[in-house]
Amino acid sequence: MPFPVPFKEDLRDRPYDGEAVQRFHQALLAIDGVFKTFRSAFLDKSSPSHLFWGSFDMAVTRFSGRRAPLHPGGIPTLPDHVTHEAYDREVSSAGFWPGGGGIDYPAFYA
Repeated sequence: MPFPVPFKEDLRDRPYDGEAVQRFHQALLAIDGVFKTFRSAFLDKSSPSHLFWGSFDMAVTRFSGRRAPLHPGGIPTLPDHVTHEAYDREVSSAGFWPGGGGIDYPAFYA
């Protein structure tokens, strides 16, 4: 976010489309079912479906347990020490991005 405003200080009027919110919620529930199926065949450690920190994508992650190279960090609004801890082991993530930030359409990624 180029100009973040703390939630308590953000008093701007915002449009709200309840039907769009319900459709998005239904999409997330359906995606969660897909991610649960994706996780079910993996026999090692994996995360539940979750909204990823610092963004608005929904993801599921598999952890191999093997050491990974030091993550370079440099992710806006995410302290490097958090990134280094979170990615100290090999991971493989699959997720859903609803669009925005230069990608103007919903997309799955891995």
